[in-house]
Amino acid sequence: MKKLFMAFVLVILLCNLSGFAQDIEEEEKDILEIIVFGGAALPMSGLTDWMSPGGPKIGTDVGFDIGLDFGLFLTPDVVLGLDFTYSQHTLNTDEDAGNLKHRFYNPSLYLKRYFFGESNLVPYVKVHAGVDNPKFTTLVLDKYSVHKLRELSYDPIFALGIGGGFLYYTADYSGVFLEVNYHYAFSDETTGTYDDVDYIFGENAAMLDVRVGVKVFFGTGE
Repeated sequence: MKKLFMAFVLVILLCNLSGFAQDIEEEEKDILEIIVFGGAALPMSGLTDWMSPGGPKIGTDVGFDIGLDFGLFLTPDVVLGLDFTYSQHTLNTDEDAGNLKHRFYNPSLYLKRYFFGESNLVPYVKVHAGVDNPKFTTLVLDKYSVHKLRELSYDPIFALGIGGGFLYYTADYSGVFLEVNYHYAFSDETTGTYDDVDYIFGENAAMLDVRVGVKVFFGTGE
């Protein structure tokens, strides 16, 4: 029920944002946006005290993310785009994990609504949905029945989120921005396999992303 409810909320938001699409008079307009960003990835819920399917606590500390967005303006205010985000986290554990990390590789689609006015400061809201690919340090059992820590790739999972931010124009067609997103992945049942043994992730992955970056707009015309 929880998954269906969140998916329903996302559909409603997408429909509402799409409703801003309308016929417009011919005028100068942006066609594309390209965004480069970095920031902090703050784990929430059970990720902070995540229990490895192999036994010990190998929780998730605050990490960083970097990424790239490519968006197409559907109207002068609404953008449909593709996002790729890489997140890396240090481990919160008593185990000797060496240089091992927790990682996420997350492609998603986003829909964004800008609220342009006379000011160089432009607020916006956005929703996104995509596929998370977690690679988490897990205690596994090898073919010699020896336990060891390994960065284990888990199966891709559906994820969605909502957020918003502020763009500040530093030139006619570029600016800097600050953005905050809540991201939720339905990962509790996803599995990773090592030496023919399946490990269940066991937690839904919730994250609060705080991003800063640069946006560049292209393709103005009559």
